[in-house]
Amino acid sequence: MSNEELSSFIDDTGMAAFGMTRTAALENKVCIQCHKSVLNADGSGLNTDLFHSQAGASEYEISGMCEQCFDALFAE
Repeated sequence: MSNEELSSFIDDTGMAAFGMTRTAALENKVCIQCHKSVLNADGSGLNTDLFHSQAGASEYEISGMCEQCFDALFAE
């Protein structure tokens, strides 16, 4: 699967599951699930209410989902 095909698959899955593509979430700097801004109110850095680790920030780039939503989705 090419990177373009993978990106398209992720966008299609996001649209089906959350009503938004990962591409749109990243462009608008919001979480694909909760639609909250991933930036602090002043636009400086990641919103610490939604992110608490570098792994969470990396996951946002992969899925478009903030760490808070990701953790809730995959809670044990």
